[in-house]
Amino acid sequence: MRIGWTQNNCMASRNKSSRSQEAHKQILADLLKDPSNKICADCRAKGPRWASWNLGVFMCIRCAGIHRNLGVHISRVKSVNLDTWTDEQIESISSLGNAKVNSIYECGLPNGFVRPMDDFAAETFIRAKYEHKKYCRRLSSPPGGTQSAKKPSPVEKMFICVSAILGMWINYSTYKTKEDKKEDRQTDRHKEIRLSQDV
Repeated sequence: MRIGWTQNNCMASRNKSSRSQEAHKQILADLLKDPSNKICADCRAKGPRWASWNLGVFMCIRCAGIHRNLGVHISRVKSVNLDTWTDEQIESISSLGNAKVNSIYECGLPNGFVRPMDDFAAETFIRAKYEHKKYCRRLSSPPGGTQSAKKPSPVEKMFICVSAILGMWINYSTYKTKEDKKEDRQTDRHKEIRLSQDV
């Protein structure tokens, strides 16, 4: 009697997991219909089938390999089609997307910037973009070190919030236990973006 009950529970759990994965696949397919998600967030190749769920971007297979080389402390890569996604990961990617993320990480790209074509240049660009945050616009102070009377733009305010929270996140995440991390239903990057949108 007990064995039958356990088998029924296992079957019910598998069916629920299967339905959940089908729902996740449909959400990902819908997200990929967004015009900004139809191209790689980094090199602009068409038809991305990979994603960095913690950064919230969709990308091509070449850029996905580069993101994997950045390390999981920066980018956590999954296949849209081949991998199993959790609710947390789906929530993370759903709340961001290429347009939102690039509005932060690429807001300081120079005019006429040409996307890198070869692998080495692509890796250099992606590292500069996500690891060093080279293209995030920073508030600059005028010569002489005096603060400008000009108010920061909304994008600059957003960057200030994101930078401050990211700094706190790096310091805090070093001391988090596994239980603390499990309690976080959203990644800290989502909280940063949500805060920046309130500015």
